[in-house]
Parts: sequence; structure tokens; C-alpha cells
Amino acid sequence: MESKLNIHDYKDAPLFKSIIELNQAMIDADKDPITLNVVGGFALMIHDIRNKNEFTDIDFVGNRLPDDIEKISDQIGVKNGLEKRWINNDIMLSGSNFDDFVLSTGELHFAQAFDLEKIKVNVLDTQDLLRLKVIAIDTALSAVDFGGDFTRMKDFRDVINISKKLGVDIDSLGERFKDNIVNINTVPAIQTYIELGPSGIKEMVDRMQYEFQKMKFESKGEYKRTSFIDDVINKAIQRANEER
Repeated sequence: MESKLNIHDYKDAPLFKSIIELNQAMIDADKDPITLNVVGGFALMIHDIRNKNEFTDIDFVGNRLPDDIEKISDQIGVKNGLEKRWINNDIMLSGSNFDDFVLSTGELHFAQAFDLEKIKVNVLDTQDLLRLKVIAIDTALSAVDFGGDFTRMKDFRDVINISKKLGVDIDSLGERFKDNIVNINTVPAIQTYIELGPSGIKEMVDRMQYEFQKMKFESKGEYKRTSFIDDVINKAIQRANEER
């Protein structure tokens, strides 16, 4: 970042207000300072890619908050309409450390965003944010391939907005992140979202889940349609009839 953010300019926004209050509570309780290397939605707010008044959590990478600070943080978050653990490192696998995380994502670059008396916040570079968002979509789609649900719809919007800010062509993402993308549907899914929105992604996920169910039952030699699959097929037939 070219210049540090003045957090007090956004003191009425829920997350920024809560951080200011947490900093003051840590001063009052004489707690040791903490450093947060933030990623995700809060990082996008700092980079002016998301609205600063949105409600989200603060994802960071590194060791979890000390228990006493997390308790104070939870109290402040609930008071301000946020959920408990609104500051968390859940993006990291349980038992993993920063080096483990970087091993799975590639090198990460942080710059200082703002520095309060007890809380220092570093923000992830936008190039790295784009890579993490693509990885998140890729991982979620891979879970669908094994029967899971897709829960990362907001990441499509973020990928599109970050790409615009960086001047990155969506069609180049496959080559740009070839070492990070595992699922063949990842870039097509982003393109589908641009063309058709969330409904297009839902149809794509339905097809992927259908193929999983089909493969699962055929491997048992007894493929039987479920009510879910029947619903998908009936909707497909209905759409086909409407297009005639």
C-alpha cells in the first residue's frame, strides 16, 4: 500500500469500530500487543475493493489470539452486532502454522495497513489476495466433486473485482495460477458467474453433484436416481421445453 490507512476515518463502520474498541480494552487491561496479518474480506475493505460498512469477519494467518484477548474480542463483537470470533485464523487448518499455510498457497506479501497502540494490522497484497480467492473457489469445487456443497459464492465477486483493479484478464487466470488450480471447472466457473451470475453456478454445481451421485451408484452396480437427482432432471427438462 502506498500509505497507511487512518482507521479513525471509518470509526462508524462495524469492524473498524470494533478494532478501535478492542485496542482501548487491551490498553485498559494492560495486554501485550498483537499483530494481525489479515486476508479475506477485511483485507479487501482496506484495499477499497469491498465496502467498509459490510459485516464480515477478520481472517488472519498466524497463531490464534490469546484466550484472554479472544474473550474481550468476543464481548466487543457481540455488542457491535458481530459474531463471536469475528477475529479468527480459521482459514488455516487446525494444527498448522504460517509456514504450512504458505506451503499450500505460495509466498505471501504483507504491508502495514495501520498501527494502533496494541494492535498492528498488516494487509495482504492484492496479487496474493487474488490467488487466495481463486484457490478458495478451486478447493470448494473440488469438494463438490466428492459430494459436498458449494459455499463460496461471494468469492466470485471478489475475484472479478480484484481482477478489475489489477487489470487482469479473467481468461488468463488458468495460466497465471496453474500451480494452484486443481479442478478443471475453476476458471469456467468464474466465467459462468460473469455471464449468468449465481444461478449459473448453481446449475453447474447441480450437474457436478449429479455426476458424483451417478458415479457413486454406478460403482456399486446399482445406480438409482434420488429425489434430488429427479428434481435436477425435471428442471432441465422444463428449461428445455421453455426454450423450444
